Amino acid sequence: MNNLFKTFKDSNYLRSKVFILIALSLLLSLLYPKANLIVSDVEIGGVWLEDDIIADKPFPILKDEIVYINEVEAAKKSVFPIFDKIIIDYFKVKDSLNLVLNNFASIPEDNLIVSKPNYRILKKLDNNNKKKILAYLNLEFDKIRNFKIINFNKSDLNQDSILVKLNKYEEVVPLKEVYDVNTIKSDVYEKFIKVYPNNPEIIVAIIDYFDYFVKPNLIYNSSLTKLEEKNVIQKISKNSGIVLEKEKIVSKHEKITPEIKQKIISYKIIKNQDANIGEKTLIFIGKFLQTLSILLIFSIYIFIFRKKIYSNNLLLLMISIIILLISLQTYFITEARLSSSFKYLIFIPVASMLLTILFDSRVGFYSTVIISIIQSGLRGNDYYFLVTSIFTGALSVYTVRNIINRKQIFRSFFFILLGYFVSIVAVSLQRQDTYEIIRDNIIFAFTNSLLSPILTYGLTIFFERIFNITTDLTYLELSDFTNPGLREIQTDAPGTFMHSLV
Repeated sequence: MNNLFKTFKDSNYLRSKVFILIALSLLLSLLYPKANLIVSDVEIGGVWLEDDIIADKPFPILKDEIVYINEVEAAKKSVFPIFDKIIIDYFKVKDSLNLVLNNFASIPEDNLIVSKPNYRILKKLDNNNKKKILAYLNLEFDKIRNFKIINFNKSDLNQDSILVKLNKYEEVVPLKEVYDVNTIKSDVYEKFIKVYPNNPEIIVAIIDYFDYFVKPNLIYNSSLTKLEEKNVIQKISKNSGIVLEKEKIVSKHEKITPEIKQKIISYKIIKNQDANIGEKTLIFIGKFLQTLSILLIFSIYIFIFRKKIYSNNLLLLMISIIILLISLQTYFITEARLSSSFKYLIFIPVASMLLTILFDSRVGFYSTVIISIIQSGLRGNDYYFLVTSIFTGALSVYTVRNIINRKQIFRSFFFILLGYFVSIVAVSLQRQDTYEIIRDNIIFAFTNSLLSPILTYGLTIFFERIFNITTDLTYLELSDFTNPGLREIQTDAPGTFMHSLV
């Protein structure tokens, strides 16, 4: 196994390098958005630079994902929770309450209706206390027998009303007219605290006893409520309109509005759905060749200027892994349909700093450009994200360019944040973004700036150990006079110590 590992590492066969390049290109091609037939940026506020797009067939305009989700949530809130009404004979329950407490001492411990500590407290009550307690509890039962009591915490209901069903009978009941068991128990507690101000243990026992006899008469029907929600959601259209055949979708140099963006996205999706296997194969080949050409530029740079990296397949594999990890993060954020601000949580600065520390600033900068181009492609050709990523990544490269200790990594926080702040504000002013969008973008950029140095610190050690790389940081740490090994050599073998320093 070790021999195979060493053979792969030192192999100078061109096919080993080509295999890594093609494999990475194929993997990255699989991460591109499915509906990516039109190669152009469709950021709101941007300008359409391609030719006019004319619909070759009618198609529906899909609603924005966030708009549709908000409509679904609003529809769910419009559905009242459904409760089934059950008939309870409170006169019988009241009789049982009186009968049980009067004969409490004869109840065996293996047939308790309260906890054992409360059982012992109630068992010791004399007749006068029993009569006093029953008098108050009977008054409570007379009051609550007409209450609408739900088997649910009232505070957990978001709606202002509930729907009560009894056979074919339905009634919408305002939430203020509804009680839950906890509310009733709380009222009973307030009354008995005045009767037994110095005996809280008796009150707890009484509440435990009372709880056994208070039965909800409105039972939550989860299946019916969910079915009603499903029916309401099915009535919500996923479309906001329709584009007719020969209708213009967007004109050249036209500013992209939310409506135009949705038309373009809808057109992409429809075209993608209508594409046959041959067309989809050609699309994938296009993505593959696009990715391959981008990576080929970086490969040529490594071949000409970084022979040490080119000759070591493990180093090439490590760079590929870093690119792939960042791309996977971009893919999951894009596929999750999260807020657009989440793109500023993609850790491109981590890759920039990592490759700069492991190699040098030129490799770090070139890889930043390549990685940023790839990620903008995975984001649906997001030009503004490309600009932000290159600018911020370049700043992070310069912060660790002449690094002399690992703690210096953490000063990059300020420069990464500065890069994001300047680029986000510049892009937002151009696109006329709202204050809320700018605020959210900066919050995610701040989080990225905070986490990037921490991740870089940990990953640097990881890649040094796994791929057996000796960085400038390692040499600097070894030459530190506080190193225990150097101190021992300095004392026992001063000549060897001087040679070690050299």
